[in-house]
Amino acid sequence: MDKHLIEINIPEKFRAINMAKIFLDGITVVAGINGCGKSTLSKLLYQTYKYSINYNRLLVLDIRDQLQPYYEVLNQLYSLLINYTRQNAMYISRRWRKITSLDKADSYIKDVKDLCQNFLEVERHLSQNGESLMTERTWRIILASIGSEENRDLEANLDMLLTQMTDIVKHAIALSQERPSSLLYNKVKTNLRSQLPLSVEVSEFGDSFIGPQTKAVALPHYIQRVLYLDTPMMLGLNTFDGPENWDELNDCLRRSSTHGYEGIVKDTIQKEILHGEAFYDEESIEDIINFKRDDGKIFDLLDCATGVKSFSILQLLLKNGFLRKDTLLIVDEPEAHLHPQWIVEYARIILLLHKEFGVKFFIASHSTDMVGALKEIAPTVGVTDLNFYVAEDAGDMLYNYKELGDDVEPIFASFNKSYEKLDYYVSNGSKS
Repeated sequence: MDKHLIEINIPEKFRAINMAKIFLDGITVVAGINGCGKSTLSKLLYQTYKYSINYNRLLVLDIRDQLQPYYEVLNQLYSLLINYTRQNAMYISRRWRKITSLDKADSYIKDVKDLCQNFLEVERHLSQNGESLMTERTWRIILASIGSEENRDLEANLDMLLTQMTDIVKHAIALSQERPSSLLYNKVKTNLRSQLPLSVEVSEFGDSFIGPQTKAVALPHYIQRVLYLDTPMMLGLNTFDGPENWDELNDCLRRSSTHGYEGIVKDTIQKEILHGEAFYDEESIEDIINFKRDDGKIFDLLDCATGVKSFSILQLLLKNGFLRKDTLLIVDEPEAHLHPQWIVEYARIILLLHKEFGVKFFIASHSTDMVGALKEIAPTVGVTDLNFYVAEDAGDMLYNYKELGDDVEPIFASFNKSYEKLDYYVSNGSKS
């Protein structure tokens, strides 16, 4: 049986999806009405690749949760030391930093050990004069965090803290080699905020990341970077506890534009569509993304039209080299906020990015203009690996995804229901 670059297999009910088997080899488009599960497919694909590509990030997030009680102890020790040495609070954080990378785990544990030793030395010095940095509250935090009995031997308790933290980190390092799929499955399920059937499978050329028979997460090879674009309104926003894909996009847009930026796509976006160029000034203290029109006027991109934002995102990602043959761009309803003319232009840019740079696309759409433009323009630019799916009503608010190849007529037929609704209400008038 032929294997595909990416396969998503949902053989049983998951949210609004009754059944779906989706293949992606170049550009895949899933179409259907609102609430049929298109965004669910997009988020499932994004979450799976995001943490398969950076599995160690998944482990860091996991051990951060496990280390949280120990951070509380380290915060107390560190803050007491800072207060004792009377260092300026304006320049020194009162909180101990959290682990950020498994690659620097040994260095991090050494820093924890140094903190404990420094604290012990100060405490011993103070005890000679009958003084102490330790408070009853600090003792309670230490004993509760490490699960110790009422033993107030400070050195023994800090040794236990260091041993327990070291064991957690070493276990995570071992898992980084084993890459258990269960950890990825649980993270995807949590982020999707829904019960994820164990039968769901996502794979790359037959090697699975999650799936019923999957023990270890495969190492991604053909896809090395992924972004999920669900709205151009996220551009330039600094979010607090917002969707993770928003922060990831804005970080990507602020990367240095060090790559060559020439070619058909560059000219098409800059000269034919936007008549201007989005840019990020790294030296500016304002940390904003600007848009410079051909007439020389410069605007904060946050103040520009959403259509301009949509194309500027692609322009900036192209300028800084993010869009390559190993990039997967997941775009949810790219037609939103776009004038019909620009919907056609956006479809053309998708096809050109795939043709010229090899970028892979997963597109969720309910626009006849977008579907029609992709279908009709594809052969004119030499794109042949374009595949369409339509969500068909399976009853009980569930949908089956049917593979169409390059035949988009069933999509248009499903969208024609809007005209049927219009005719019904016009014909029945006030009787409705």
